[in-house]
Amino acid sequence: MTYTVRKPGSRRALFRHPEFGWIWSRPNLATELTLADAEEMAKKLGGTVCRDGQPLGVTKPKKPKFSTEKAPGERDKVTELKALMAIGDWPSALKKAARFSQLGDERDAIKRGWEACARPELFRQMRRDPGAIREAGIAALKRRFWK
Repeated sequence: MTYTVRKPGSRRALFRHPEFGWIWSRPNLATELTLADAEEMAKKLGGTVCRDGQPLGVTKPKKPKFSTEKAPGERDKVTELKALMAIGDWPSALKKAARFSQLGDERDAIKRGWEACARPELFRQMRRDPGAIREAGIAALKRRFWK
């Protein structure tokens, strides 16, 4: 097991520089030592012996455990999307789905469908039918989320 020496009251750690010898430096440059060497250097230089960045005898605080359950009335994104699809609000459903990061094979069709709803003139300038692109996006949305 390796140990390091840290300067009390700062984040500095003991580092053996090739030219200047022992210096207090950034924690990521800390020189790893054996326990006996670390205790000797800490005594000489007024430092604290540390293992894994924590002073000896101090334990790392435990990570808090957060609940993964939803609060009453809280809905997730997919539930909101399905609600929009159920009432037939396709522009809003395409807009919400286009922002999802994992859309699978239907990703491009859904994103193009939303763009056709938001900017139909752009697709007309490219001589594409925005209505057909929008319908293709809706069909992809149904394939992906309407089961």
